[in-house]
Amino acid sequence: MKNNNVETLLSAVDEKYIAETLEFKNRSKVLPLTANLGVKIAAGVLAFIAIGAITVYATGKIMSKPEIEEHEIIIRNLDYEELNTQRYDWRETTDDPVSEEVEGGENDKWFLKKTTYYGNYKTINYVYDDYDKAMSECPMDRWFESHPGELKSFSWRMEVDDNDTIRSYDATAIVAYEDTEYVYAEYYFPNKEDDYGSFGVEVNDPHNERTYTNANGTEYVIIDDDEYWGDTYMGVYSYVMFSYDNYYGIFTFENMTDEQIHEVLDALVF
Repeated sequence: MKNNNVETLLSAVDEKYIAETLEFKNRSKVLPLTANLGVKIAAGVLAFIAIGAITVYATGKIMSKPEIEEHEIIIRNLDYEELNTQRYDWRETTDDPVSEEVEGGENDKWFLKKTTYYGNYKTINYVYDDYDKAMSECPMDRWFESHPGELKSFSWRMEVDDNDTIRSYDATAIVAYEDTEYVYAEYYFPNKEDDYGSFGVEVNDPHNERTYTNANGTEYVIIDDDEYWGDTYMGVYSYVMFSYDNYYGIFTFENMTDEQIHEVLDALVF
């Protein structure tokens, strides 16, 4: 979440917080890159076509560790397969997006649905105030039994092409924790041809790299960065990134101690 700070913690989910959740989803939109072109995403999340990774073995999963470059933290997908033929860019469109929002009804578990049309594809976003409700409908892996802290919002989104094929899913959670918060994004690509070799997050000055083995025996890498809003210093943001199968995970911890970060990582189901 580069150079963007989530709104001040709210005591309850209201319209302002819903708008912030959807704004974060839009900033986190992942676009395809070619080997010769890097497209900068507003949220600082980049997608790359790349191969190779350093691995760490977890219970039932093979997970990858992030790599640090000058102003990027990169996570590589161990299962990425480079195609011999050029990948079809199904997101390519020149049409201006058109959005429509629907409030959840009495029988809906979500309280807001937002559909955005981009011409040759669309995104459908569902917003919840309850993790169990969300995961009863979300087709992605469940990463927590419960979140340390207070879940403020959870939303998941699917991207659908003009043939009504679901090309990708992603989810975003915003969790209040004591006097700060953490945000994580989960990405899943059901079709191998739509997968990416790696994701990257833009940072200012990555430092203080260390590892932590959580309660399930999985080792994670934590990397700090000094965050700014324009010229205003916002504090230290800590990043944890990993990938497995066709999944990517990106955690952002805002001004949290290692003990607080460890509590969150211990709560992961893997």
